[in-house]
Amino acid sequence: MAEPAASRVLYEVDEKPPPLKCAISGLQNLLLLSPAIILPPLVLARAIGLDLGATQWVVFAALIASALATVVQVRRIGPVGSGYLIFMGTSAAYLAVGLEAAMIGGMALVATLAVLSAPAQFLFARYLGLFRRIITPTVSGVVIMLVVLGIIPTAAGMMQGEGAYEGTPQALYAALVTLGFTILLAIFGTRALRLWSPVLGIGVGILVAIPLGVTEFGNVREAAWFGLPPLEWPGFNLEFSPQWFTLLLTFVIVTLVGAVESVGDTMVAQRVSYRKPRKIDYDRVRGGLYADGLGNMIAGSLGTLPNTTYGIGISSIELTGMAARRIGYYFAGFMILLALVPKLNVLMISLPGPVFGAFLLVLLALLFVAGIRLCASDGLNYQSSLIIGVAFSTGFIFQNELFFHHLIPEALAPFLNNGLSTGGTMAVLLSLIFNLRPRPRRRVVVAPDADNLPRVQAMAREFAERINLPERQLLKLQVAIEEVFMHLVNQAASESGTSRPIDVRLEQRSDHLAIEMIDRSAADDVDEQALRKVPELATLDDAAVQALGLYLLNSMAQDVRHLRIAGINYISFGIPLHASPAAA
Repeated sequence: MAEPAASRVLYEVDEKPPPLKCAISGLQNLLLLSPAIILPPLVLARAIGLDLGATQWVVFAALIASALATVVQVRRIGPVGSGYLIFMGTSAAYLAVGLEAAMIGGMALVATLAVLSAPAQFLFARYLGLFRRIITPTVSGVVIMLVVLGIIPTAAGMMQGEGAYEGTPQALYAALVTLGFTILLAIFGTRALRLWSPVLGIGVGILVAIPLGVTEFGNVREAAWFGLPPLEWPGFNLEFSPQWFTLLLTFVIVTLVGAVESVGDTMVAQRVSYRKPRKIDYDRVRGGLYADGLGNMIAGSLGTLPNTTYGIGISSIELTGMAARRIGYYFAGFMILLALVPKLNVLMISLPGPVFGAFLLVLLALLFVAGIRLCASDGLNYQSSLIIGVAFSTGFIFQNELFFHHLIPEALAPFLNNGLSTGGTMAVLLSLIFNLRPRPRRRVVVAPDADNLPRVQAMAREFAERINLPERQLLKLQVAIEEVFMHLVNQAASESGTSRPIDVRLEQRSDHLAIEMIDRSAADDVDEQALRKVPELATLDDAAVQALGLYLLNSMAQDVRHLRIAGINYISFGIPLHASPAAA
């Protein structure tokens, strides 16, 4: 059996590796991510013809904004930040819409739209509980896969090389050696070697590339060692023209699609940050979105493209096993150092394309698998399969301009030619449509009091009779409802202050009855792992009796889940509409 990814973790998120290991890991991620942070603003600056001073400022601002956003993300200041090792950097998804805005109003308009579109992410995070049935692990997993789809052509293009050696056998050799060495080290290397695999892979690639003549470090020798760029802050553009509002709407759409990506990245980060699997903490997901939105405002205020979470950095966690948040501080420090040292900045840009592209391809493959794993965590059924297939196909088609490309209006091209925006939007729309389908459903809201249990059970029986639920399944339904309801009643009784009602909802799905209880009063978390453990009968105190009841819930129901968002508990489970042949 394959070793689970979580067991490969060397340092969990809350652990403190030695400073040397933190520095090594921070430098590894700097080597990996800094070109991706630098290139979008650099491409944008060259495309609109900015002078050298303005170009230097745009790149400098991107590095500083990424460093500050990463610190906020890993530090978790109040409700802002996930508290996990998630690296922040310039979002390539904004490149197309940013170019359109820059052509019309310069970098001042780009900065303005970046700041004004950020509140959309704050609102999305604030009401994440309302979107919990729409922004599912399936949707987030598809978005992560679409991110890979959009970046793979870039990685492949880098592997081809550039300039005089583009497409030459020398570029191919350098790429294949880097790719093969990195993969072999990841497969056969010890944990210590995996820790060094990113640096070793790139290092071996450079050693091979130098005699092949596919390196060019002349610009590094000419660059200064230390200094600040010219202060060329672009300011803001508040002309409020029709084009201005159209571009703002486009920025908002890209921001919301990017928020779905960030949800997926934060989910994956939680899954790969512990040796033993833990359920996803959605309050941390909300915090990650808040940090993402704040990062967008910081980037826009400095006059550069907005930020986003970097899923590739999460792939490096899986590869190296280094998940400690302390590494994020080292990464941010190195990023600021890179911004202040032009020679290091130019060195990162000068890494041979075949070498960097080959290693990037390995990390993209890991990220794609992480997206698949996230989709599978929600269960593969007709609904999730349709969302995955249609959304990914839509993103692929529009990303590669395969569907009536000549009929796309010029104003919509930045949105429709982006596989992330089109495929991500399709995934969200399909999830929304599935949730809007008319289904038999019932709901009752009662106070957390044992005297209200008969009222809840009566509602459940009436609904079961309406949908012709077999008596055996009705018994399971009533036992499961009683266990969860009484568990929440006991929690409410242990709290001081006024208890809020418990919202009980029943809904018929294709093959099962879905039950959800929304509890706004319980302060204690519910451990899903505890639902699957049998308590010791020799120590049946009150706590053990309660645990035994929850175990009975798990044996009666299927897919028992608990989400906690903004202090609200969402406990859900399912009862099959028909008993299995073995049970019968």
